[in-house]
Amino acid sequence: RNMRNRRGFTLVEMMIAVVILGIAAAVAVPSFLNMIQRNQVASATNDLLATMLAARSEAVKQEADIVVTESGGWSAGWVVEDADGNQLVSHTTSHNDIVITGSGAAVDGVTYRGNGRAAMTEDDYFTITLEDETRCLVFSTTGRPSVGECP
Repeated sequence: RNMRNRRGFTLVEMMIAVVILGIAAAVAVPSFLNMIQRNQVASATNDLLATMLAARSEAVKQEADIVVTESGGWSAGWVVEDADGNQLVSHTTSHNDIVITGSGAAVDGVTYRGNGRAAMTEDDYFTITLEDETRCLVFSTTGRPSVGECP
């Protein structure tokens, strides 16, 4: 058999491929980690937003006060209770390193009245942070929550 008819990769070709793969991985990994951070912050923000919207809806449905308060700190999770103290929802955050802080009246929690309004202002908001990524949950003058610019 002739050596020239053999197929395959030479050692040099294989080393070049490994070097190119290593460079591509070195460029991609930081972007991938940043994307994971953004997704975790977005997920936590959306969880808190969904809870606030559900509490508001429940307040209107029951025509009674519904309260959203922290459970071991906002970063650990939160609970939704009716006026009688019955727990309607309990949520635990999915990532231990996410920091959720309330500002203004949001520090103590959010109370939705039977008309769907909450005594919130532009100074009342939540900041959701993981390392360099930050999002804010802000409230309208009627207490409607939304994801927006941090004040």
